[in-house]
Amino acid sequence: MCEEGQGEQFFSRSTCLMAASPVYLDKHGTPKVPMDLIRHKILSYDYALNPDQLPFTRRGETTVVHIRPSISSNDGQILVRAALHDMGILVQPKYIVYDYLQRGELVAVIDDWELPRLTMNIAFQTRRHMPAKVRLFVEALAKRFKDNNYERLWT
Repeated sequence: MCEEGQGEQFFSRSTCLMAASPVYLDKHGTPKVPMDLIRHKILSYDYALNPDQLPFTRRGETTVVHIRPSISSNDGQILVRAALHDMGILVQPKYIVYDYLQRGELVAVIDDWELPRLTMNIAFQTRRHMPAKVRLFVEALAKRFKDNNYERLWT
């Protein structure tokens, strides 16, 4: 938990990754290094900080790949559906694609490089005068997160 000003936040950081369907990778090849992405169809999230740039980091080295997405959306689930239908390589937080990766429906690519992490948080004004239903919701969500070990699975 961290406190900022008068409000409070509970947060965790999720790994962002790139993934595609096995069929897409069989047909178009599997990128091995970030620059290989310029030859691939990229499924991009519109509301990313810089949606036309992918900054990769590995062992202190950073490389930025400039992309022209073949599909962009402000909804991560639309990008997942496009990837599942062999339409390209998506960039999403691990919590969105985790189950698909576990089932083998999507395969992580270029996973020896790291993309910027995404902060997941619950922000609220203050605990003082917090409605009981909000407090119970925050506590239940934090408990579920801990009980399911999501932080370890998604980072």
